[in-house]
Amino acid sequence: MPNAEKLFLWKACNDILPTKLNLFRKKVVEDLDCPICLHQVKIIEHALWECESVEYVWGLCSMKLQKRNINNQTFRDLFLSLLDEAEDEVSIEMAVVAWRLWKRRNEVTFQKEFTSPTTILKQANQKLQDIRLLHHKPPVTLEIQRGAAVYSEQWQTPPNDFYKINWDAAIDHKRCRVGIGTIIRN
Repeated sequence: MPNAEKLFLWKACNDILPTKLNLFRKKVVEDLDCPICLHQVKIIEHALWECESVEYVWGLCSMKLQKRNINNQTFRDLFLSLLDEAEDEVSIEMAVVAWRLWKRRNEVTFQKEFTSPTTILKQANQKLQDIRLLHHKPPVTLEIQRGAAVYSEQWQTPPNDFYKINWDAAIDHKRCRVGIGTIIRN
């Protein structure tokens, strides 16, 4: 799971996001109205799960997220139960969509721009696709040489009609010199 979503979930599960209620307690805002549906709300669960505008988005997600019901649970309880019951991919989907919904809420509050549910899902699906691609990279091994960590990848023959260029560079700060080496293979 990406770090931005991890941090967001940690804040959401510990109820330390700057929700209207948390800002009201610190006397930053004077009202508790949701900036999207304009109903008076006090909890993080409304912002991420119960607001009419987010219910529609969750309804377009995978089946395991569509059928979730919060039933007087905290967002933390909801997410933890999802971690226990569902596959990792569903948990990551929930994290990415919830983070995007929170971002949309901030865009409405500060920029007066409302992003449609279909656009949110397109953005979330693109992020999920990027995450999948990231996890299907060729394996990178870590080797220890003289107390320093060196990353190395297994070389693969390029497809026909392609050339593969490997390069490296070194800097000698004391002598103010730079060395660059390349290898071109077909």
